[in-house]
Amino acid sequence: MTKTLPKGHVSCLSNAFRYTPASHTNIASTFARISRGLKARDASPAHRPVLRPFPVETIEAASRLLRAGGLRVVRP
Repeated sequence: MTKTLPKGHVSCLSNAFRYTPASHTNIASTFARISRGLKARDASPAHRPVLRPFPVETIEAASRLLRAGGLRVVRP
């Protein structure tokens, strides 16, 4: 079984991998860079999810299944 790395990641076994000692890193700037990237990604219109309400019939059917299994359905 082979495992694939996420896009943009380099395996530590690859010749392209470059080790950076902890003494040569700045964790505060790393987290700030990641935070900026996430904020930019979340602000883009392409990243916003499309929310659609569930039909009432679907909610009622799910409620019946949950009650049949002994669970109680609480509506907000």
